[in-house]
Amino acid sequence: MKLQGRILLFDEVNLNKDIFPTSCNITIPEKIPLTWDFKQDQVIGFAKGTIDDIGITFIAETLSNEMIGADDLRSKFENGKIGVGGYYTNIKYHEDRNFRIIDEARLYQIALVPDPVRKEYYCEIVDG
Repeated sequence: MKLQGRILLFDEVNLNKDIFPTSCNITIPEKIPLTWDFKQDQVIGFAKGTIDDIGITFIAETLSNEMIGADDLRSKFENGKIGVGGYYTNIKYHEDRNFRIIDEARLYQIALVPDPVRKEYYCEIVDG
């Protein structure tokens, strides 16, 4: 199954009070693990991330449904969509008031999640 979506908006505050400014230096590997709810032992596919003018989008291809113990991965989608999130490493940041401003980070994985840190962070099935 092929998925596409958005995992980041620049200059917006997420529920964790993180802000990734447009000037943030984000490293994106060529092949990003797609996981279920950030569980590294439940890789359900791989993604390719792309930085655009407003943040990061991705396209992913899933593997077997058995990796998450679901009869059908589609059953996890609500109205054809599901939340997503990015897990970042090598983070360098500074604080401004009560916010954490991310200056540098590496996208380590993308996860399908029931509750993303922003409502705009979701993906949908585009093929399969």
